[in-house]
Amino acid sequence: MKTIAEIITEKREARGWTRQELAEIAGIGVTTLGYYETGRGYPGIMNAIQLADAFGCTLDALVGRRRPS
Repeated sequence: MKTIAEIITEKREARGWTRQELAEIAGIGVTTLGYYETGRGYPGIMNAIQLADAFGCTLDALVGRRRPS
């Protein structure tokens, strides 16, 4: 299972966004985003929602959770 750091980075890069661009879109600090992408920190629920909204995905997708069959 991928880490949230890997997922955030992959989703950002797939869109061709810089950290600065994603931070502005999501309404979070670029330094904070850097901590998330390097695994030195984890988003709280509000920042996770803002990131999921920026990517147009669910929280489950953001954290790499798959629903059981």
